[in-house]
Amino acid sequence: MTTLIVLILAAVVVVALLLSPFWFGRRRRGSASLLNRYQQTTEALIDGRLADARETLKEIVRTDTEDVAAYLRLARLFRQEGDLERAVALRRSLTARELKDRALRAELLGGLVVDLLLLRRFEEARAVGATLRRVDRRHVQIARAEFYAALHREDWNAALRLATSVAGVQAGDPEPFQLRTYIAERRAAAGEYREARRLLADALKANPDYAPARLLLGDLAHGSGEAERASQVWADLLRRRPESASHVIPRLEKAYFELGRFGELSRLYEELAAEGGPRAARLRLALARMASRRGEAGEALRLIEEIPSGGVPEEELFCWRLYFLLDAGRTAEVQAALGDRIEGAVQSPPDPRCSHCGSPVAPTAARCAHCGGWLPDPFVRRRSGAPCAGS
Repeated sequence: MTTLIVLILAAVVVVALLLSPFWFGRRRRGSASLLNRYQQTTEALIDGRLADARETLKEIVRTDTEDVAAYLRLARLFRQEGDLERAVALRRSLTARELKDRALRAELLGGLVVDLLLLRRFEEARAVGATLRRVDRRHVQIARAEFYAALHREDWNAALRLATSVAGVQAGDPEPFQLRTYIAERRAAAGEYREARRLLADALKANPDYAPARLLLGDLAHGSGEAERASQVWADLLRRRPESASHVIPRLEKAYFELGRFGELSRLYEELAAEGGPRAARLRLALARMASRRGEAGEALRLIEEIPSGGVPEEELFCWRLYFLLDAGRTAEVQAALGDRIEGAVQSPPDPRCSHCGSPVAPTAARCAHCGGWLPDPFVRRRSGAPCAGS
């Protein structure tokens, strides 16, 4: 009996030795094949071929259903393609598995929080964040889930408490001064003006040049009948942020008109316009409009002719010039200017635009010189919603 057992064990060893090259070779070939597929996925992602990368990842998970890392890559790819529902469904299915690797489980739950927030399913994200806390209590997505859930239910105090934890964590998340301005706007809409002003003051302490906060602070002052205070806030904003001129100027004019101090506003505009920069063109146009209101059509025309090109959109400038010409009674010049504009439009219609990158292209072009995309016939009327050629 003992001899028989020894013979059987010897036979097993011999068979194992004979088959081991086959099994190890097969395993090596399987590993090489998997590595090759990962390489194909990486190359497809680098080249921007998302569909190819997705199909390769699907092959990987079909081959090895235990490859959780591949599933997570596939979920991230779904998010990148904008298919958030599929990304969430895939991650949800993975949460049912017993993952012993804490880092992998944290990555799974953190990604699920991100996807749910993008879908604006804030309370679900918050619940997942609570589960994530048990895996990694310092994970950055926990605070984000709580923050956006608080914002959604308008728990402003909780949102403010979490603001510094969220700032800078992910692109698109607000800085504390942005959050305070947002909450101030909501508080003002609810009639809570005192609290709104306090929030704006805090926002401007953190970032004195943040234009939305300063603009809103002036709006609140003006809405409360404080035209003097509003004009000071807006004038300060105009000095700090010249590019805000198109929004500030109409507000300033309304406030100074109510105060009966249009002359002071003219001096302010002249002072700031003399400094040049982005606001100069808008300020000169504002001075021209003020001159027109005073009945000084000739002065208005002089001022508009001094506006540097590019400071105000050409079409807007053209319309104002016609208006001032009519105001001055120079109708023949208005007719001539309109005639030239109409003739120019008929003789030189605007060039078509590339359906891929939006660059102007000649109507004779078959291919865009800027991006290399092949162009559809520009004279064929397409059905609404039909895809562009080459897309």
